Amino acid sequence: MMALRKLLAALIIVVVTAIALAEDEGNKRGDLPEVEIEVLVAPTEADCTRKSKAKDVLKVHYDGFLQDGTPFDSSRSNGANPMFVQLGSKTIIKGWDIGLVDMCIGEKRRLTVPPRFAYGSQARGDVPAKSTVIFEVELFDIKGGIGLSDAFRRLDLDMDGFIDTVEFEDQLKAAAKTNEFPIPQDDFMIGKIVQMAFQAGDKDRDGLLSEKELGKIPGIKNILAKKDEL
Repeated sequence: MMALRKLLAALIIVVVTAIALAEDEGNKRGDLPEVEIEVLVAPTEADCTRKSKAKDVLKVHYDGFLQDGTPFDSSRSNGANPMFVQLGSKTIIKGWDIGLVDMCIGEKRRLTVPPRFAYGSQARGDVPAKSTVIFEVELFDIKGGIGLSDAFRRLDLDMDGFIDTVEFEDQLKAAAKTNEFPIPQDDFMIGKIVQMAFQAGDKDRDGLLSEKELGKIPGIKNILAKKDEL
Protein backbone atom coordinates (compact mmCIF):
# COMPACT_ATOMS: atom_id res chain seq x y z
CA MET A 1 0.00 0.00 0.00
CA MET A 2 2.83 2.42 0.83
CA ALA A 3 4.44 1.69 -2.55
CA LEU A 4 1.15 2.47 -4.28
CA ARG A 5 0.73 5.74 -2.39
CA LYS A 6 4.19 6.87 -3.40
CA LEU A 7 3.43 5.91 -6.99
CA LEU A 8 0.26 8.01 -6.89
CA ALA A 9 2.11 10.99 -5.42
CA ALA A 10 4.64 10.84 -8.24
CA LEU A 11 1.89 10.31 -10.82
CA ILE A 12 0.04 13.42 -9.65
CA ILE A 13 3.14 15.54 -10.12
CA VAL A 14 3.62 14.13 -13.63
CA VAL A 15 0.00 14.65 -14.70
CA VAL A 16 -0.32 18.18 -13.36
CA THR A 17 3.07 19.25 -14.69
CA ALA A 18 2.55 17.71 -18.13
CA ILE A 19 -0.78 19.44 -18.59
CA ALA A 20 -0.09 22.80 -16.93
CA LEU A 21 3.51 23.59 -17.91
CA ALA A 22 5.51 23.85 -21.14
CA GLU A 23 9.28 23.67 -21.23
CA ASP A 24 11.01 27.03 -21.52
CA GLU A 25 12.51 27.56 -24.97
CA GLY A 26 15.54 29.18 -23.39
CA ASN A 27 16.50 25.83 -21.89
CA LYS A 28 17.31 24.53 -25.39
CA ARG A 29 20.21 26.92 -25.92
CA GLY A 30 23.68 25.53 -25.48
CA ASP A 31 25.73 28.67 -24.77
CA LEU A 32 25.23 29.08 -21.01
CA PRO A 33 27.22 27.74 -18.03
CA GLU A 34 26.65 24.34 -16.46
CA VAL A 35 25.40 23.51 -12.96
CA GLU A 36 27.98 24.04 -10.22
CA ILE A 37 27.99 21.30 -7.58
CA GLU A 38 29.47 21.71 -4.10
CA VAL A 39 29.35 18.83 -1.62
CA LEU A 40 28.49 20.17 1.84
CA VAL A 41 28.15 16.85 3.68
CA ALA A 42 29.71 13.65 2.37
CA PRO A 43 29.20 10.15 3.81
CA THR A 44 32.22 7.89 4.07
CA GLU A 45 32.94 5.59 1.16
CA ALA A 46 31.94 2.62 3.34
CA ASP A 47 28.56 4.21 4.10
CA CYS A 48 27.82 4.99 0.45
CA THR A 49 26.39 1.66 -0.71
CA ARG A 50 24.33 3.13 -3.55
CA LYS A 51 24.50 6.27 -5.69
CA SER A 52 21.63 8.00 -7.43
CA LYS A 53 21.19 7.70 -11.17
CA ALA A 54 18.72 8.71 -13.88
CA LYS A 55 15.13 7.54 -13.29
CA ASP A 56 15.72 6.98 -9.55
CA VAL A 57 13.16 8.36 -7.11
CA LEU A 58 14.88 10.42 -4.41
CA LYS A 59 13.62 11.35 -0.95
CA VAL A 60 15.01 14.82 -0.26
CA HIS A 61 14.76 18.04 1.66
CA TYR A 62 15.80 21.25 -0.08
CA ASP A 63 16.19 24.97 0.49
CA GLY A 64 16.20 27.40 -2.44
CA PHE A 65 17.97 30.78 -2.53
CA LEU A 66 18.53 33.60 -4.96
CA GLN A 67 22.15 34.53 -5.64
CA ASP A 68 22.02 37.30 -3.01
CA GLY A 69 21.06 34.73 -0.37
CA THR A 70 17.35 35.54 -0.27
CA PRO A 71 15.37 32.33 0.40
CA PHE A 72 12.48 31.67 -1.98
CA ASP A 73 11.41 28.09 -1.24
CA SER A 74 11.95 25.24 1.21
CA SER A 75 10.60 21.72 1.60
CA ARG A 76 11.09 22.08 5.36
CA SER A 77 8.38 24.73 5.75
CA ASN A 78 6.00 24.09 8.63
CA GLY A 79 7.84 20.92 9.62
CA ALA A 80 6.96 19.09 6.39
CA ASN A 81 8.32 15.63 5.65
CA PRO A 82 10.97 15.12 2.95
CA MET A 83 9.54 15.06 -0.56
CA PHE A 84 9.88 12.54 -3.39
CA VAL A 85 11.26 13.56 -6.79
CA GLN A 86 12.29 11.51 -9.80
CA LEU A 87 15.36 12.24 -11.87
CA GLY A 88 14.67 12.51 -15.58
CA SER A 89 10.89 12.72 -15.24
CA LYS A 90 10.57 16.39 -16.32
CA THR A 91 8.78 17.12 -13.04
CA ILE A 92 11.83 18.91 -11.63
CA ILE A 93 14.18 21.50 -13.08
CA LYS A 94 16.97 20.27 -15.34
CA GLY A 95 19.52 21.53 -12.82
CA TRP A 96 18.38 18.86 -10.38
CA ASP A 97 18.58 16.14 -13.04
CA ILE A 98 22.20 17.16 -13.56
CA GLY A 99 23.19 18.02 -9.99
CA LEU A 100 21.65 15.12 -8.06
CA VAL A 101 23.23 12.25 -10.01
CA ASP A 102 25.89 10.08 -8.29
CA MET A 103 24.71 11.27 -4.88
CA CYS A 104 24.92 9.11 -1.75
CA ILE A 105 22.26 8.72 0.93
CA GLY A 106 23.14 11.18 3.69
CA GLU A 107 24.92 13.51 1.29
CA LYS A 108 24.10 17.21 1.09
CA ARG A 109 24.91 19.35 -1.94
CA ARG A 110 24.73 22.98 -2.94
CA LEU A 111 23.70 23.41 -6.57
CA THR A 112 24.22 26.71 -8.35
CA VAL A 113 21.86 26.54 -11.30
CA PRO A 114 21.92 29.02 -14.22
CA PRO A 115 18.61 30.10 -15.80
CA ARG A 116 19.08 27.62 -18.63
CA PHE A 117 18.67 24.74 -16.19
CA ALA A 118 16.30 26.48 -13.75
CA TYR A 119 13.30 28.63 -14.67
CA GLY A 120 14.54 30.24 -17.87
CA SER A 121 13.29 33.61 -19.05
CA GLN A 122 10.07 33.58 -17.04
CA ALA A 123 9.57 34.63 -13.42
CA ARG A 124 8.35 31.86 -11.11
CA GLY A 125 6.89 32.98 -7.79
CA ASP A 126 9.60 34.92 -5.93
CA VAL A 127 12.24 34.05 -8.54
CA PRO A 128 12.79 36.84 -11.09
CA ALA A 129 13.15 36.03 -14.77
CA LYS A 130 16.59 34.86 -15.95
CA SER A 131 17.75 34.16 -12.40
CA THR A 132 20.58 31.91 -11.32
CA VAL A 133 19.30 30.02 -8.28
CA ILE A 134 20.96 28.04 -5.52
CA PHE A 135 19.58 24.88 -3.94
CA GLU A 136 20.89 23.05 -0.91
CA VAL A 137 19.61 19.49 -1.22
CA GLU A 138 19.91 16.70 1.36
CA LEU A 139 19.32 13.10 0.23
CA PHE A 140 17.58 10.72 2.65
CA ASP A 141 16.80 7.71 0.47
CA ILE A 142 17.00 6.34 -3.07
CA LYS A 143 14.25 4.22 -4.56
CA GLY A 144 13.23 3.09 -8.01
CA GLY A 145 9.90 2.72 -9.75
CA ILE A 146 7.67 -0.29 -10.29
CA GLY A 147 6.65 -1.90 -13.55
CA LEU A 148 3.59 -0.69 -15.43
CA SER A 149 1.82 -4.06 -15.15
CA ASP A 150 2.43 -4.23 -11.41
CA ALA A 151 1.20 -0.66 -10.94
CA PHE A 152 -1.92 -1.40 -12.97
CA ARG A 153 -2.75 -4.47 -10.88
CA ARG A 154 -2.43 -2.47 -7.67
CA LEU A 155 -4.75 0.25 -8.93
CA ASP A 156 -7.30 -2.18 -10.39
CA LEU A 157 -8.89 -2.97 -7.04
CA ASP A 158 -11.79 -5.06 -8.36
CA MET A 159 -9.50 -6.89 -10.82
CA ASP A 160 -11.82 -6.37 -13.79
CA GLY A 161 -9.01 -5.35 -16.13
CA PHE A 162 -9.74 -1.61 -15.95
CA ILE A 163 -9.17 1.30 -13.57
CA ASP A 164 -12.25 3.45 -13.08
CA THR A 165 -12.43 6.93 -11.60
CA VAL A 166 -13.71 5.62 -8.25
CA GLU A 167 -10.73 3.28 -7.81
CA PHE A 168 -8.31 6.04 -8.78
CA GLU A 169 -9.95 8.62 -6.53
CA ASP A 170 -10.15 6.26 -3.54
CA GLN A 171 -6.41 5.62 -3.73
CA LEU A 172 -5.65 9.34 -3.92
CA LYS A 173 -7.80 10.04 -0.87
CA ALA A 174 -6.09 7.26 1.08
CA ALA A 175 -2.67 8.64 0.16
CA ALA A 176 -3.72 12.20 1.08
CA LYS A 177 -4.69 11.13 4.59
CA THR A 178 -1.12 10.08 5.37
CA ASN A 179 0.08 13.72 5.10
CA GLU A 180 3.35 12.32 3.73
CA PHE A 181 2.86 13.19 0.08
CA PRO A 182 1.96 16.43 -1.75
CA ILE A 183 -1.69 15.50 -2.29
CA PRO A 184 -4.37 18.03 -1.29
CA GLN A 185 -6.86 16.82 1.32
CA ASP A 186 -9.68 18.40 -0.61
CA ASP A 187 -12.31 16.41 -2.50
CA PHE A 188 -12.65 19.06 -5.20
CA MET A 189 -8.90 19.17 -5.92
CA ILE A 190 -8.60 15.38 -5.87
CA GLY A 191 -11.49 15.24 -8.32
CA LYS A 192 -9.65 17.65 -10.62
CA ILE A 193 -6.50 15.52 -10.46
CA VAL A 194 -8.52 12.43 -11.40
CA GLN A 195 -10.15 14.36 -14.24
CA MET A 196 -6.77 15.47 -15.62
CA ALA A 197 -5.33 11.96 -15.38
CA PHE A 198 -8.26 10.48 -17.29
CA GLN A 199 -8.22 13.27 -19.87
CA ALA A 200 -4.58 12.41 -20.56
CA GLY A 201 -4.90 8.62 -20.52
CA ASP A 202 -8.47 7.64 -21.40
CA LYS A 203 -8.05 7.76 -25.17
CA ASP A 204 -11.36 6.05 -26.06
CA ARG A 205 -13.28 8.19 -23.55
CA ASP A 206 -15.11 5.27 -21.95
CA GLY A 207 -14.36 6.43 -18.41
CA LEU A 208 -11.91 3.57 -17.83
CA LEU A 209 -8.15 3.17 -18.03
CA SER A 210 -6.74 0.01 -19.53
CA GLU A 211 -3.13 -0.91 -18.79
CA LYS A 212 -2.16 0.46 -22.20
CA GLU A 213 -3.99 3.74 -21.52
CA LEU A 214 -2.34 4.07 -18.09
CA GLY A 215 0.97 3.93 -19.93
CA LYS A 216 -0.16 6.78 -22.21
CA ILE A 217 -0.32 9.32 -19.37
CA PRO A 218 2.59 11.73 -20.05
CA GLY A 219 5.70 10.77 -18.10
CA ILE A 220 4.22 7.66 -16.49
CA LYS A 221 6.79 5.31 -18.03
CA ASN A 222 9.58 7.38 -16.50
CA ILE A 223 7.89 7.17 -13.10
CA LEU A 224 7.42 3.42 -13.52
CA ALA A 225 11.01 2.58 -14.45
CA LYS A 226 11.47 -1.11 -13.62
CA LYS A 227 13.63 -0.89 -10.55
CA ASP A 228 13.13 -1.27 -6.80
CA GLU A 229 9.71 -0.75 -5.27
CA LEU A 230 9.01 2.72 -3.98
